[in-house]
Amino acid sequence: MERGPNLQKDLQSLILGWRQHKYVITADIEKMFRQINVRESDQHLQRIVWRESPQEALKEYQLSTIVFGLKAAPYMAMRTLKQLAIDEADKYPLASRALMTSFYMDDLLEGASTIEEAKQLQKELIDILGGAGMNIRKWSSNTAKLTEGLSAEQLDTPLDFKCSESRKTLGIRWNPTSDTFTFQNKYQSENNEKRLTKRELLSKISVIFDPLGWLSPLTIRAKLLFQQTWSEEPLDWDGLLPESLNNDWEQLKQDLQHIDHFEIPRYLGDKSSYQIHGFCDASEKAIACSIYITTHDSKGEFTSTLMTAKTKLSPLKTKPSLPRLELCSALLLSRLMEKVMETISDNTQIFAWTDSMVVLGWIHGDINRWKPFVANRIRSILEIIPATCWHHVKSEENAADCATRGVTAAQLYKHPLWWNGPAWLSTFEAEKIKENTYQPPTIEVKKNNVNAALCHNNDLVDKLLNECSSLHRLATTIAWLSRYIKWLQNKQQVSYKNYLSSAELQQAHNLIDKSVQSVEFEEDLSRLSKKENLRTSSKLLSLNPFIDASDGLLKVGGRLNNSSLSHAAKHPIILPSHSRLTELIVQQAHSATLHGGPSLTLSYIRDRYWILSGLRTVKRELRKCVKCRRFNSEQRHQIMADLPEPRVTPSRPFTYTGVDFTGHFDIKANKGRGVRTHKGYVAVFVCLSTKAVHLELVSDLSTPGFLAAYRRFCARRSTPRCMFSDRGSNFIGVAYGLVLGGGAAPAAAAVRAGWRPAPRSSPPTTSSLPPPSLGPDQLMVHSDIRKD
Repeated sequence: MERGPNLQKDLQSLILGWRQHKYVITADIEKMFRQINVRESDQHLQRIVWRESPQEALKEYQLSTIVFGLKAAPYMAMRTLKQLAIDEADKYPLASRALMTSFYMDDLLEGASTIEEAKQLQKELIDILGGAGMNIRKWSSNTAKLTEGLSAEQLDTPLDFKCSESRKTLGIRWNPTSDTFTFQNKYQSENNEKRLTKRELLSKISVIFDPLGWLSPLTIRAKLLFQQTWSEEPLDWDGLLPESLNNDWEQLKQDLQHIDHFEIPRYLGDKSSYQIHGFCDASEKAIACSIYITTHDSKGEFTSTLMTAKTKLSPLKTKPSLPRLELCSALLLSRLMEKVMETISDNTQIFAWTDSMVVLGWIHGDINRWKPFVANRIRSILEIIPATCWHHVKSEENAADCATRGVTAAQLYKHPLWWNGPAWLSTFEAEKIKENTYQPPTIEVKKNNVNAALCHNNDLVDKLLNECSSLHRLATTIAWLSRYIKWLQNKQQVSYKNYLSSAELQQAHNLIDKSVQSVEFEEDLSRLSKKENLRTSSKLLSLNPFIDASDGLLKVGGRLNNSSLSHAAKHPIILPSHSRLTELIVQQAHSATLHGGPSLTLSYIRDRYWILSGLRTVKRELRKCVKCRRFNSEQRHQIMADLPEPRVTPSRPFTYTGVDFTGHFDIKANKGRGVRTHKGYVAVFVCLSTKAVHLELVSDLSTPGFLAAYRRFCARRSTPRCMFSDRGSNFIGVAYGLVLGGGAAPAAAAVRAGWRPAPRSSPPTTSSLPPPSLGPDQLMVHSDIRKD
């Protein structure tokens, strides 16, 4: 079975959303996997072998429900719940919403703003899952009103709401009575005498389950301790820790035993007055961020509470500068803030705080000025949190500071800056924030070296002509340079888009054409500008050239002013035959016509340009096209075999003769109307040695008709030594008659002729048929015919 997509909601987002409800419930679907049937056609993929005792034979079982450990099991279970929510959305709206968003596999974390809504949600969940054959149980709530009327089997444990009792909710300890989260100490029974290995140390550190980062100032110490196993001399996974690291772990473990004293309120407060504040900080060892939510409490006063936090170690090998680490912490805050905002309403105000003026300068500055490391991260930050939401906070008031260095459990237990943020959050008013102007820092500025030289326009175009490999690249380069020159001349009044317009590209083409013409047709341009006649030796005399006043280019005159053609086609721009620009234009036209031939390419060019000696120029350039030369290359011909012996040996005419018929001729026996026509043929006898030709009329295509013509031929030219023909029935009939001495052989002299019919399915030719390997041996001829 395929794994399927992940349909489970993110654990961090699920807990954050659960903290926003005033009244909450938790529950569990009993044996969820065993309540969902697998499609019958897929059940054969779930087979097990089992027997009740060693004495019994092994039996093969096919499981009909979802199996634990199957990679497709999570998808099938969650997909079933979501389909149930879709099917019953109209009947059970609250339960359907909970099935879609509030289940982590079989565990439910949901709540409501009022007890009545929570009771309705509870009832709908029991009904909708009961209708699907599932039993939801282990109910627990922060109020006894939501567990009234439930049987003991439906409750998590018998509830007496003692302060010491807590429930394990998705791996976190939750006390329903006090409605707080707690942590369990798992290091009490550890043996302190044993030195740990690197693998064991990682296992011990991973025991602390803190998905929302509430204990980050403590867990960062464990991360830093484990990072030391990779520094200087990296340890093997099963190698014992050095004495110093082992002692540090023992001290940290003793400190971690006090985490069971921590209590974190679950309920965040009234949703209508949320404000989100995020803090980020960095040290040489780690980066961290923490997010706080401020809201009205039951007394109507603002309170701030830690929502979530996250830490990350600084790399060991590449030591980034402190400003870069501060920037990375800002990026870490942005991504964590994005996750938080997915669970909060859209109209919630957000504020991001950092104590680094450098980072604020980068965020509020021009992103194109910074080096790629800074620019890429600033771009990612601004996609999530706008620059207007970033503000400066004093270092001593930065709540994320302690998570970058680490503190003890005793210090963290009484650390109001970490648990509630700066004191001014409770009295914070967004309207009183001063609009500071952050000066862009001088570090991380991208340095561009520009080499400038003064040169004439023609020299610049000539240089670019030789360096650019295509007409498009040449035109875009000239266009960008022209725009840059205009911007330098008038920076304040001119603003441009980040792409070239068609007008700019057209101006670039005109500049290139004008530059080439000024070099190649300098004298002609000078005479035309002075209204003088061209010299009689000028190459342009027959083109009746003129200078177009609209663009200053030299163009063809002609008599097409009244035609419907475009102005460029009526008066194309004149270009020389030998020029780099001409080469680029021909190459571009050749590609545009999909490697068309000289005529097609030249026709395409003449819509805008008139190249002197155009066809010869185009042919010259097309001969350089590698693709055309490859596909138009001359094919190799088969080397023919040696000529047959009769063709190269002098002999009496018609000693070796080939014969064939021409097409029919219509013959009239008499003159006049209504006379019936008959088909007549001509037998062509060709001497293979001298190419002499003898023609004989034949009345029809029958064997007797040809035999009569053959007799006349032999009487006139003597009997051939060997005859060659195709496999026509008349020829084969004569050949058999001559050889076998049948009724078709009237003369004994004719019997002496050897007959060589062409091989079967050979080309229809006579004069090139190979001669027999032997002389006029009648038995050999007889044998050859029978083989064919």
